[in-house]
Amino acid sequence: MGKTRIEGRLELKRKLNRVAAAPREPLEAEVDWEAKDLVKRMKRIVQRRTGNLAASIREEPGPTDMSRDVKAGGPLTTKPVRNSKKGNAPHYDYALADEYGREGQEADPFFWTTVRSRRKTYRRRRATALNKAVKAAVK
Repeated sequence: MGKTRIEGRLELKRKLNRVAAAPREPLEAEVDWEAKDLVKRMKRIVQRRTGNLAASIREEPGPTDMSRDVKAGGPLTTKPVRNSKKGNAPHYDYALADEYGREGQEADPFFWTTVRSRRKTYRRRRATALNKAVKAAVK
């Protein structure tokens, strides 16, 4: 059995190497923009009882260099709880009560509803940014 020759193999190899080395800046910029957009949208729809919940919504660096974490709650929205009969946590983050509800309080979700409503748009924008970066690398 003979070897099969692929015409343009070297050119294909060169292009693939350029794609692998394509600049990551467009994708990183897109991920940064998406995180900032999520934070802005969440702050717009969150109830403004004290302002602490809106102030607690933030974006932070993610576990990888191409990711961001959007978070809500934390020290600004954590309050001490009176002695619990069950002996559970002495502090409670009321951002959770707003998102999921609790006994005597209806849920008023702001976090996951915003994420779900924007997921397809962000996915499309990332695909467009990736396609542009690859096309620029292959030229």
